[in-house]
Amino acid sequence: MGLSLLPEWSVLSVFMVAALAVGISPGPGMLYAVARGIGQGSGAAFVSVLGLSTGSFVNCLIAALGMSAVLAASTLAYDMVRYAGAAYLCYLAYRILRTSNDGIPVGRLHTDGLGRIYVQGIITNVVNPKSALFYLSFVPQFVDPARGNAFMQFILLGLIFNVGGNIVNLLVALFFGRIGDWLSQHPRVWQYQRWFTASVLAGLALHLAIFARR
Repeated sequence: MGLSLLPEWSVLSVFMVAALAVGISPGPGMLYAVARGIGQGSGAAFVSVLGLSTGSFVNCLIAALGMSAVLAASTLAYDMVRYAGAAYLCYLAYRILRTSNDGIPVGRLHTDGLGRIYVQGIITNVVNPKSALFYLSFVPQFVDPARGNAFMQFILLGLIFNVGGNIVNLLVALFFGRIGDWLSQHPRVWQYQRWFTASVLAGLALHLAIFARR
């Protein structure tokens, strides 16, 4: 029953590409996990990502409670969300290109217990505008009340974004923990990554603005 609530594969694949593009763009969550991986090793990185995932789900739940009702109300509301989502992706692409390499953490945070690291991870994502705005402006465009419970559709799509994005965070944190010194001396690697991510997001924004799903 759960799979029947998801869009068909051609539509779901667009969502997954967008979720991946957002997930690999350096933001507060990724940078926090990276700093923990560098400072305290793989265990701290893993716990920090668990906290980020919990915070992300809180954002998902809050957005689902409000947006599922809005989307069921009118086609106009859907179109407004669609254009807002396209505008947000363009803005995110712009911000990614404007990000300085100086924002990539290569130092060490103070050593904290795992419980504290988990709570800090939750707070980092709850107040992370990238996470909250993605749920509010992008996820609703893939929710169709005609397929069934809009709230459950939102939650399922949110979980896909949450799990995929935080798997990326964990892999990057573990990877960076091992080669952080090398990456700090090769900032061009991050420059190439930013241009790739921004290009994907801009392309998805164009797709959303031109092609209505219903």
